Amino acid sequence: MYYIRLTKNYITAIDDDMLEVLNQYLWHALDAHPRVVYAARWLSGVKPRRSVRMHHEIMGVTPEELNENNLVIDHIDGDGLNNQKHNLRIATREVNIRNSIHCFNAKGIYYEKVRDRYKAFSLYPVRTYIGTFRTYEEALEAKQNYADNQIP
Repeated sequence: MYYIRLTKNYITAIDDDMLEVLNQYLWHALDAHPRVVYAARWLSGVKPRRSVRMHHEIMGVTPEELNENNLVIDHIDGDGLNNQKHNLRIATREVNIRNSIHCFNAKGIYYEKVRDRYKAFSLYPVRTYIGTFRTYEEALEAKQNYADNQIP
């Protein structure tokens, strides 16, 4: 396994056999997604500027090809900077979403696999973030306390 340094003090992990192919480009950290940072490079000679994500380069597919078939590249462990081949798979959007956050019930408690934490939300009158907790029981208790303290 090798590492490539990115901007903003990030590093990305790649397989040994991809070093020569990927190291010819300058890679940067792309934090356009709310929870995940990806490695990307600028496509040269294209106006307006367009980026290519490292995981697309590794898997040998373009975003357009994936979109045509309603597919995405899924980072199995949820870490957008772990670009080793064993961590990447082409999957449907549904499988990708199921891999990222799991909703336990309609009560507004979600399990976030990447951080191994439970997030609690109030769903009424509008969705409101309450907090992140180590156990489901803590999240449920916090959600109930939040609901009890709301003015009717």
